[in-house]
Amino acid sequence: MTGKMIKRIICDTCALIISMYATAQTDKTSALPEKWRLQDCIEYAKRENLDIRKSRLLIEEAEEEIALAKAARYPNLSFGANGSLQNSPWTEVGDKNTISGSYNLSSSVVLYEGGKLRMNRKLAQMNADIDKLNLSQTENNMTLSITEAFVNILYAAQSIYTGKSAIETDRELLRQREEQYRVGKCAEADVIEMQAVLASDSASLVGYQTSYESSVLQLKLLLQLDIAYEFVPDTIVRDFDVMAQMPNKIETYENALSFLPEIQVAQLSVKQAELQKDIARAGYRPSLNLSASVGTSHNTAGSGNQLKSNFGESVTLGLTVPIYSRRETKTAVRKAEIGISESEISYSNAKQNLMQTIETYYLNAVSSQQKYAAALVKLKSAKTQFDIVNQKYEVGKATSVDLIDEKDDLLDVEIELNQAKYNAMLYRLLLGFYAGEEISL
Repeated sequence: MTGKMIKRIICDTCALIISMYATAQTDKTSALPEKWRLQDCIEYAKRENLDIRKSRLLIEEAEEEIALAKAARYPNLSFGANGSLQNSPWTEVGDKNTISGSYNLSSSVVLYEGGKLRMNRKLAQMNADIDKLNLSQTENNMTLSITEAFVNILYAAQSIYTGKSAIETDRELLRQREEQYRVGKCAEADVIEMQAVLASDSASLVGYQTSYESSVLQLKLLLQLDIAYEFVPDTIVRDFDVMAQMPNKIETYENALSFLPEIQVAQLSVKQAELQKDIARAGYRPSLNLSASVGTSHNTAGSGNQLKSNFGESVTLGLTVPIYSRRETKTAVRKAEIGISESEISYSNAKQNLMQTIETYYLNAVSSQQKYAAALVKLKSAKTQFDIVNQKYEVGKATSVDLIDEKDDLLDVEIELNQAKYNAMLYRLLLGFYAGEEISL
Protein backbone atom coordinates (compact mmCIF):
# COMPACT_ATOMS: atom_id res chain seq x y z
CA MET A 1 0.00 0.00 0.00
CA THR A 2 1.50 3.32 -1.06
CA GLY A 3 1.80 6.46 1.08
CA LYS A 4 -0.81 8.22 -1.06
CA MET A 5 -3.34 5.46 -0.48
CA ILE A 6 -2.74 5.55 3.29
CA LYS A 7 -3.25 9.34 3.37
CA ARG A 8 -6.41 8.97 1.31
CA ILE A 9 -7.81 6.35 3.68
CA ILE A 10 -7.03 8.54 6.71
CA CYS A 11 -8.67 11.60 5.11
CA ASP A 12 -11.77 9.60 4.12
CA THR A 13 -12.06 8.15 7.62
CA CYS A 14 -11.80 11.58 9.25
CA ALA A 15 -14.40 12.98 6.86
CA LEU A 16 -16.73 10.09 7.67
CA ILE A 17 -16.36 10.64 11.43
CA ILE A 18 -17.00 14.37 11.08
CA SER A 19 -20.02 13.70 8.89
CA MET A 20 -21.44 11.19 11.39
CA TYR A 21 -20.92 13.63 14.28
CA ALA A 22 -22.57 16.47 12.37
CA THR A 23 -25.50 14.22 11.44
CA ALA A 24 -25.93 13.18 15.07
CA GLN A 25 -25.88 16.79 16.23
CA THR A 26 -28.37 17.75 13.51
CA ASP A 27 -30.70 14.89 14.47
CA LYS A 28 -30.53 15.91 18.12
CA THR A 29 -31.23 19.56 17.31
CA SER A 30 -34.06 18.74 14.92
CA ALA A 31 -35.75 16.76 17.70
CA LEU A 32 -35.96 19.89 19.86
CA PRO A 33 -39.03 22.16 19.67
CA GLU A 34 -38.93 25.29 17.53
CA LYS A 35 -40.45 27.29 20.37
CA TRP A 36 -40.03 26.09 23.94
CA ARG A 37 -43.04 26.05 26.24
CA LEU A 38 -42.57 25.72 29.99
CA GLN A 39 -43.66 22.06 29.86
CA ASP A 40 -41.09 21.37 27.11
CA CYS A 41 -38.32 22.79 29.30
CA ILE A 42 -39.33 20.70 32.31
CA GLU A 43 -39.62 17.45 30.34
CA TYR A 44 -36.28 18.04 28.59
CA ALA A 45 -34.50 18.76 31.87
CA LYS A 46 -35.82 15.56 33.44
CA ARG A 47 -34.29 13.61 30.56
CA GLU A 48 -31.02 15.44 29.98
CA ASN A 49 -30.00 17.38 33.09
CA LEU A 50 -26.66 16.10 34.43
CA ASP A 51 -27.64 16.31 38.10
CA ILE A 52 -30.74 14.23 37.41
CA ARG A 53 -28.76 11.69 35.38
CA LYS A 54 -26.21 11.47 38.20
CA SER A 55 -29.02 10.81 40.69
CA ARG A 56 -30.22 7.93 38.52
CA LEU A 57 -26.72 6.42 38.62
CA LEU A 58 -26.74 6.66 42.42
CA ILE A 59 -29.95 4.61 42.41
CA GLU A 60 -28.22 1.94 40.32
CA GLU A 61 -25.37 1.87 42.84
CA ALA A 62 -27.87 1.49 45.68
CA GLU A 63 -29.52 -1.45 43.89
CA GLU A 64 -26.12 -3.13 43.72
CA GLU A 65 -25.69 -2.61 47.45
CA ILE A 66 -29.05 -4.31 48.03
CA ALA A 67 -27.94 -7.30 45.95
CA LEU A 68 -24.68 -7.44 47.93
CA ALA A 69 -26.50 -7.34 51.28
CA LYS A 70 -28.84 -10.14 50.19
CA ALA A 71 -25.93 -12.29 48.99
CA ALA A 72 -24.23 -12.03 52.40
CA ARG A 73 -26.56 -14.68 53.84
CA TYR A 74 -25.34 -17.33 51.37
CA PRO A 75 -22.18 -19.40 51.78
CA ASN A 76 -19.08 -18.47 49.83
CA LEU A 77 -16.87 -20.89 47.93
CA SER A 78 -13.17 -20.62 47.14
CA PHE A 79 -10.45 -22.81 45.74
CA GLY A 80 -6.78 -22.57 46.61
CA ALA A 81 -3.67 -24.25 45.29
CA ASN A 82 -0.04 -24.03 46.44
CA GLY A 83 3.10 -25.42 44.88
CA SER A 84 6.68 -25.41 46.16
CA LEU A 85 10.16 -26.57 45.20
CA GLN A 86 12.58 -27.68 47.94
CA ASN A 87 16.27 -28.10 47.17
CA SER A 88 18.43 -30.31 49.47
CA PRO A 89 21.92 -30.10 47.92
CA TRP A 90 23.74 -32.19 50.62
CA THR A 91 21.37 -35.13 50.78
CA GLU A 92 22.88 -38.48 49.83
CA VAL A 93 19.62 -40.36 49.41
CA GLY A 94 17.02 -39.79 46.71
CA ASP A 95 16.42 -36.71 44.63
CA LYS A 96 17.90 -33.46 45.87
CA ASN A 97 14.87 -31.49 44.56
CA THR A 98 11.39 -32.12 45.99
CA ILE A 99 8.26 -30.69 44.37
CA SER A 100 5.09 -30.56 46.46
CA GLY A 101 1.59 -29.23 46.00
CA SER A 102 -1.60 -28.80 48.01
CA TYR A 103 -5.17 -28.13 46.91
CA ASN A 104 -8.10 -26.91 48.97
CA LEU A 105 -11.79 -26.17 48.36
CA SER A 106 -13.44 -24.26 51.20
CA SER A 107 -16.76 -22.64 52.05
CA SER A 108 -18.16 -20.69 55.01
CA VAL A 109 -21.48 -19.19 55.98
CA VAL A 110 -22.65 -16.91 58.79
CA LEU A 111 -25.44 -18.67 60.69
CA TYR A 112 -26.09 -15.88 63.17
CA GLU A 113 -24.54 -12.46 63.72
CA GLY A 114 -26.92 -10.76 66.10
CA GLY A 115 -29.36 -9.99 63.28
CA LYS A 116 -26.84 -7.83 61.39
CA LEU A 117 -27.40 -9.57 58.06
CA ARG A 118 -31.14 -8.97 58.14
CA MET A 119 -30.74 -5.39 59.32
CA ASN A 120 -28.05 -4.65 56.72
CA ARG A 121 -30.43 -5.78 53.98
CA LYS A 122 -33.09 -3.49 55.40
CA LEU A 123 -30.58 -0.63 55.64
CA ALA A 124 -29.51 -1.11 52.01
CA GLN A 125 -33.16 -0.96 50.93
CA MET A 126 -33.63 2.26 52.92
CA ASN A 127 -30.59 3.78 51.23
CA ALA A 128 -32.05 2.90 47.82
CA ASP A 129 -35.41 4.43 48.80
CA ILE A 130 -33.65 7.63 49.92
CA ASP A 131 -31.72 7.80 46.64
CA LYS A 132 -35.00 7.49 44.71
CA LEU A 133 -36.50 10.27 46.81
CA ASN A 134 -33.39 12.40 46.25
CA LEU A 135 -33.92 11.95 42.50
CA SER A 136 -37.50 13.20 42.87
CA GLN A 137 -36.28 16.14 44.93
CA THR A 138 -33.68 17.01 42.29
CA GLU A 139 -36.40 16.89 39.62
CA ASN A 140 -38.68 19.09 41.75
CA ASN A 141 -35.95 21.64 42.41
CA MET A 142 -35.14 21.73 38.71
CA THR A 143 -38.84 22.19 37.89
CA LEU A 144 -39.15 25.14 40.27
CA SER A 145 -35.93 26.76 39.01
CA ILE A 146 -37.03 26.39 35.38
CA THR A 147 -40.46 27.83 36.21
CA GLU A 148 -38.91 30.89 37.83
CA ALA A 149 -36.51 31.41 34.92
CA PHE A 150 -39.30 30.97 32.36
CA VAL A 151 -41.60 33.48 34.09
CA ASN A 152 -38.67 35.92 34.22
CA ILE A 153 -38.41 35.54 30.46
CA LEU A 154 -42.12 36.29 30.09
CA TYR A 155 -41.75 39.37 32.27
CA ALA A 156 -38.72 40.56 30.29
CA ALA A 157 -40.56 39.99 27.00
CA GLN A 158 -43.52 42.01 28.27
CA SER A 159 -41.15 44.77 29.42
CA ILE A 160 -39.69 44.90 25.91
CA TYR A 161 -43.19 45.24 24.48
CA THR A 162 -43.97 48.03 26.96
CA GLY A 163 -40.67 49.74 26.18
CA LYS A 164 -41.33 49.62 22.43
CA SER A 165 -44.83 51.03 22.94
CA ALA A 166 -43.34 53.89 24.97
CA ILE A 167 -40.85 54.62 22.20
CA GLU A 168 -43.64 54.65 19.60
CA THR A 169 -45.49 57.16 21.77
CA ASP A 170 -42.30 59.21 22.14
CA ARG A 171 -41.79 59.27 18.38
CA GLU A 172 -45.34 60.36 17.76
CA LEU A 173 -45.06 63.13 20.36
CA LEU A 174 -41.72 64.16 18.89
CA ARG A 175 -43.27 64.28 15.44
CA GLN A 176 -46.06 66.49 16.79
CA ARG A 177 -43.58 68.79 18.56
CA GLU A 178 -41.46 69.13 15.42
CA GLU A 179 -44.57 69.97 13.38
CA GLN A 180 -45.65 72.54 15.96
CA TYR A 181 -42.15 74.01 16.03
CA ARG A 182 -42.20 74.43 12.26
CA VAL A 183 -45.44 76.43 12.46
CA GLY A 184 -44.28 78.39 15.50
CA LYS A 185 -46.62 76.80 18.10
CA CYS A 186 -43.85 75.59 20.42
CA ALA A 187 -40.27 76.42 21.27
CA GLU A 188 -37.19 74.51 20.11
CA ALA A 189 -36.57 73.58 23.74
CA ASP A 190 -39.78 71.49 23.68
CA VAL A 191 -38.47 69.50 20.72
CA ILE A 192 -35.06 68.97 22.36
CA GLU A 193 -36.73 67.86 25.59
CA MET A 194 -38.83 65.32 23.72
CA GLN A 195 -35.74 64.04 21.94
CA ALA A 196 -34.13 63.51 25.35
CA VAL A 197 -37.17 61.56 26.54
CA LEU A 198 -36.97 59.37 23.43
CA ALA A 199 -33.27 58.71 24.05
CA SER A 200 -33.94 57.83 27.70
CA ASP A 201 -36.71 55.38 26.83
CA SER A 202 -34.53 53.87 24.09
CA ALA A 203 -31.82 53.25 26.71
CA SER A 204 -34.43 51.62 28.97
CA LEU A 205 -35.45 49.35 26.09
CA VAL A 206 -31.84 48.22 25.73
CA GLY A 207 -31.90 47.33 29.43
CA TYR A 208 -35.10 45.30 28.96
CA GLN A 209 -33.57 43.46 26.02
CA THR A 210 -30.42 42.72 28.04
CA SER A 211 -32.56 41.38 30.88
CA TYR A 212 -34.42 39.17 28.41
CA GLU A 213 -31.20 37.74 26.98
CA SER A 214 -29.85 37.18 30.48
CA SER A 215 -33.02 35.29 31.48
CA VAL A 216 -32.85 33.17 28.33
CA LEU A 217 -29.21 32.37 29.06
CA GLN A 218 -30.09 31.34 32.61
CA LEU A 219 -32.74 28.95 31.31
CA LYS A 220 -30.33 27.53 28.71
CA LEU A 221 -27.85 26.84 31.49
CA LEU A 222 -30.50 25.04 33.51
CA LEU A 223 -31.33 22.94 30.46
CA GLN A 224 -27.62 22.56 29.68
CA LEU A 225 -28.12 23.41 26.04
CA ASP A 226 -25.17 24.22 23.82
CA ILE A 227 -24.23 27.89 23.84
CA ALA A 228 -24.52 28.03 20.05
CA TYR A 229 -28.08 26.68 20.11
CA GLU A 230 -30.68 29.34 19.31
CA PHE A 231 -33.19 29.00 22.13
CA VAL A 232 -36.59 30.53 21.32
CA PRO A 233 -39.07 30.51 24.22
CA ASP A 234 -42.80 30.59 23.58
CA THR A 235 -43.81 33.83 25.31
CA ILE A 236 -47.54 33.50 24.64
CA VAL A 237 -49.39 32.83 27.89
CA ARG A 238 -52.50 30.74 27.32
CA ASP A 239 -55.52 30.88 29.62
CA PHE A 240 -53.71 31.80 32.82
CA ASP A 241 -55.88 33.64 35.32
CA VAL A 242 -53.64 35.96 37.29
CA MET A 243 -56.46 36.66 39.75
CA ALA A 244 -57.35 33.00 40.30
CA GLN A 245 -58.09 32.02 43.88
CA MET A 246 -55.06 30.86 45.83
CA PRO A 247 -54.96 27.39 47.37
CA ASN A 248 -55.57 27.31 51.11
CA LYS A 249 -52.13 27.55 52.71
CA ILE A 250 -52.93 25.15 55.56
CA GLU A 251 -54.28 22.51 53.17
CA THR A 252 -51.31 23.14 50.88
CA TYR A 253 -48.90 22.54 53.76
CA GLU A 254 -50.62 19.33 54.84
CA ASN A 255 -50.71 18.10 51.25
CA ALA A 256 -47.03 18.91 50.71
CA LEU A 257 -46.12 16.97 53.86
CA SER A 258 -47.66 13.87 52.31
CA PHE A 259 -45.76 13.85 49.03
CA LEU A 260 -42.66 16.07 49.06
CA PRO A 261 -39.55 13.88 48.79
CA GLU A 262 -37.47 16.03 51.16
CA ILE A 263 -40.03 15.40 53.92
CA GLN A 264 -40.07 11.68 53.18
CA VAL A 265 -36.26 11.63 53.16
CA ALA A 266 -36.24 13.27 56.61
CA GLN A 267 -38.74 10.68 57.89
CA LEU A 268 -36.73 7.80 56.45
CA SER A 269 -33.54 9.23 57.92
CA VAL A 270 -35.03 8.92 61.41
CA LYS A 271 -35.93 5.27 60.78
CA GLN A 272 -32.50 4.71 59.26
CA ALA A 273 -30.81 6.12 62.37
CA GLU A 274 -32.94 3.84 64.58
CA LEU A 275 -31.87 0.87 62.46
CA GLN A 276 -28.22 1.95 62.78
CA LYS A 277 -28.67 1.76 66.55
CA ASP A 278 -30.06 -1.79 66.30
CA ILE A 279 -27.08 -2.77 64.12
CA ALA A 280 -24.68 -1.29 66.67
CA ARG A 281 -26.41 -3.16 69.54
CA ALA A 282 -25.92 -6.41 67.62
CA GLY A 283 -22.26 -6.07 68.61
CA TYR A 284 -23.26 -7.26 72.10
CA ARG A 285 -24.61 -10.55 70.74
CA PRO A 286 -22.67 -13.72 69.90
CA SER A 287 -22.03 -14.84 66.33
CA LEU A 288 -22.10 -18.34 64.89
CA ASN A 289 -20.22 -19.37 61.74
CA LEU A 290 -20.04 -22.65 59.86
CA SER A 291 -17.14 -23.53 57.57
CA ALA A 292 -16.14 -26.62 55.65
CA SER A 293 -13.23 -27.60 53.44
CA VAL A 294 -11.81 -30.48 51.44
CA GLY A 295 -8.19 -30.75 50.41
CA THR A 296 -5.30 -32.94 49.41
CA SER A 297 -1.57 -32.71 48.75
CA HIS A 298 1.35 -34.53 47.15
CA ASN A 299 5.11 -34.37 46.76
CA THR A 300 7.68 -36.06 44.57
CA ALA A 301 9.47 -37.61 47.56
CA GLY A 302 6.47 -39.73 48.50
CA SER A 303 5.06 -42.84 46.92
CA GLY A 304 1.69 -44.34 46.06
CA ASN A 305 -1.50 -42.44 45.27
CA GLN A 306 -0.78 -39.40 47.43
CA LEU A 307 -3.76 -37.35 46.22
CA LYS A 308 -6.07 -40.07 47.52
CA SER A 309 -4.22 -40.92 50.68
CA ASN A 310 -3.71 -37.25 51.66
CA PHE A 311 -7.32 -36.31 50.90
CA GLY A 312 -9.12 -34.81 53.90
CA GLU A 313 -12.39 -33.13 54.88
CA SER A 314 -13.22 -30.81 57.74
CA VAL A 315 -16.26 -29.07 59.17
CA THR A 316 -15.95 -26.27 61.73
CA LEU A 317 -18.67 -24.65 63.77
CA GLY A 318 -17.38 -21.44 65.35
CA LEU A 319 -19.00 -19.49 68.17
CA THR A 320 -17.77 -16.02 69.11
CA VAL A 321 -19.05 -14.37 72.28
CA PRO A 322 -18.09 -10.71 72.79
CA ILE A 323 -16.82 -10.04 76.32
CA TYR A 324 -14.86 -6.82 76.08
CA SER A 325 -14.46 -4.78 72.89
CA ARG A 326 -12.57 -1.78 74.29
CA ARG A 327 -15.81 0.24 74.29
CA GLU A 328 -16.24 -0.04 70.51
CA THR A 329 -19.79 -1.39 70.72
CA LYS A 330 -20.86 1.02 73.45
CA THR A 331 -19.51 3.99 71.49
CA ALA A 332 -21.21 2.78 68.30
CA VAL A 333 -24.56 2.55 70.14
CA ARG A 334 -24.13 5.99 71.67
CA LYS A 335 -23.22 7.56 68.32
CA ALA A 336 -26.29 5.92 66.79
CA GLU A 337 -28.47 7.45 69.53
CA ILE A 338 -26.99 10.86 68.76
CA GLY A 339 -27.70 10.20 65.07
CA ILE A 340 -31.36 9.55 65.92
CA SER A 341 -31.60 12.92 67.71
CA GLU A 342 -29.92 14.68 64.79
CA SER A 343 -32.32 13.05 62.32
CA GLU A 344 -35.33 14.09 64.39
CA ILE A 345 -34.05 17.67 64.45
CA SER A 346 -33.51 17.58 60.67
CA TYR A 347 -37.06 16.31 60.23
CA SER A 348 -38.44 19.18 62.34
CA ASN A 349 -36.33 21.67 60.38
CA ALA A 350 -37.60 20.25 57.09
CA LYS A 351 -41.21 20.78 58.20
CA GLN A 352 -40.47 24.31 59.41
CA ASN A 353 -38.70 25.22 56.18
CA LEU A 354 -41.64 23.88 54.19
CA MET A 355 -44.06 25.91 56.30
CA GLN A 356 -41.97 29.05 55.79
CA THR A 357 -41.72 28.47 52.04
CA ILE A 358 -45.47 28.00 51.60
CA GLU A 359 -46.28 30.96 53.83
CA THR A 360 -43.85 33.17 51.86
CA TYR A 361 -45.23 32.08 48.49
CA TYR A 362 -48.79 32.59 49.69
CA LEU A 363 -48.15 36.10 51.03
CA ASN A 364 -46.21 37.10 47.90
CA ALA A 365 -48.93 35.70 45.64
CA VAL A 366 -51.77 37.47 47.46
CA SER A 367 -49.77 40.71 47.67
CA SER A 368 -48.97 40.56 43.93
CA GLN A 369 -52.62 39.99 43.09
CA GLN A 370 -53.63 43.02 45.14
CA LYS A 371 -50.92 45.13 43.49
CA TYR A 372 -52.07 43.90 40.08
CA ALA A 373 -55.70 44.83 40.78
CA ALA A 374 -54.64 48.28 42.04
CA ALA A 375 -52.34 48.78 39.03
CA LEU A 376 -55.22 48.06 36.63
CA VAL A 377 -57.20 50.91 38.20
CA LYS A 378 -54.17 53.19 38.20
CA LEU A 379 -53.45 52.35 34.56
CA LYS A 380 -56.95 53.36 33.48
CA SER A 381 -56.63 56.62 35.37
CA ALA A 382 -53.11 57.29 34.03
CA LYS A 383 -54.24 56.77 30.42
CA THR A 384 -57.16 59.12 30.90
CA GLN A 385 -54.98 61.75 32.53
CA PHE A 386 -52.35 61.48 29.78
CA ASP A 387 -54.99 61.97 27.08
CA ILE A 388 -56.38 65.02 28.90
CA VAL A 389 -52.97 66.66 29.32
CA ASN A 390 -52.06 65.88 25.71
CA GLN A 391 -55.20 67.60 24.49
CA LYS A 392 -54.49 70.58 26.71
CA TYR A 393 -50.95 70.75 25.40
CA GLU A 394 -52.15 70.82 21.83
CA VAL A 395 -54.26 73.90 22.56
CA GLY A 396 -51.56 75.56 24.62
CA LYS A 397 -53.10 75.01 28.09
CA ALA A 398 -50.36 72.65 29.31
CA THR A 399 -46.58 72.70 29.05
CA SER A 400 -44.35 70.02 27.55
CA VAL A 401 -43.10 69.30 31.07
CA ASP A 402 -46.65 68.50 32.13
CA LEU A 403 -47.09 66.17 29.17
CA ILE A 404 -43.79 64.36 29.73
CA ASP A 405 -44.59 63.93 33.41
CA GLU A 406 -47.94 62.33 32.59
CA LYS A 407 -46.33 60.14 29.98
CA ASP A 408 -43.67 58.99 32.51
CA ASP A 409 -46.39 58.32 35.08
CA LEU A 410 -48.22 56.16 32.56
CA LEU A 411 -45.06 54.22 31.77
CA ASP A 412 -44.34 53.69 35.49
CA VAL A 413 -47.85 52.31 36.03
CA GLU A 414 -47.46 49.94 33.07
CA ILE A 415 -44.16 48.66 34.50
CA GLU A 416 -45.77 48.28 37.93
CA LEU A 417 -48.65 46.36 36.36
CA ASN A 418 -46.31 44.01 34.51
CA GLN A 419 -44.24 43.35 37.60
CA ALA A 420 -47.29 42.58 39.72
CA LYS A 421 -48.77 40.38 36.99
CA TYR A 422 -45.76 38.13 36.56
CA ASN A 423 -44.99 38.00 40.26
CA ALA A 424 -48.56 36.85 40.88
CA MET A 425 -48.16 34.30 38.07
CA LEU A 426 -44.88 32.96 39.46
CA TYR A 427 -46.01 32.61 43.07
CA ARG A 428 -49.35 31.14 42.00
CA LEU A 429 -47.50 28.46 40.00
CA LEU A 430 -45.08 27.73 42.85
CA LEU A 431 -47.84 27.59 45.44
CA GLY A 432 -49.88 25.34 43.18
CA PHE A 433 -46.94 22.96 42.91
CA TYR A 434 -46.90 22.49 46.68
CA ALA A 435 -50.65 22.00 46.55
CA GLY A 436 -50.10 19.06 44.20
CA GLU A 437 -50.99 20.83 40.95
CA GLU A 438 -49.05 20.31 37.72
CA ILE A 439 -47.08 23.37 36.65
CA SER A 440 -48.40 24.49 33.29
CA LEU A 441 -48.53 27.65 31.17
